[in-house]
Amino acid sequence: MSTPKSENFNELKPSSEHIQTKEQYAQAFKQLDAEARYTFFAALIVTIVFWLAIFLTHDLNVSVFHLPLWFVLSCLGGYVFSVVVVIVLVKWFMKPCPLKVTSLKHGQSLPEDNQA
Repeated sequence: MSTPKSENFNELKPSSEHIQTKEQYAQAFKQLDAEARYTFFAALIVTIVFWLAIFLTHDLNVSVFHLPLWFVLSCLGGYVFSVVVVIVLVKWFMKPCPLKVTSLKHGQSLPEDNQA
């Protein structure tokens, strides 16, 4: 991963893509809504897998590295599973979205809220 040449991240130029019409603005929100739904369902799946691993293996007297199998599968395996789910989300469900909005009234860029 390359680092920017400028050490001050506020000096970096924003993307050249701007949302300029109401249709583009609405489309960006549709995309963000879909991504939020995908993320919610991914979190739900990770939670269900976590609890299923505990529920299905809590009675077994098997240990891995002196840890009960339910712990290894739910916590350590759940962590690996959640990382894989996030990678799948980012690769196949998330799309680049321009975050810079041009004011629809005045045709000027709106100020950035995150300048602290």
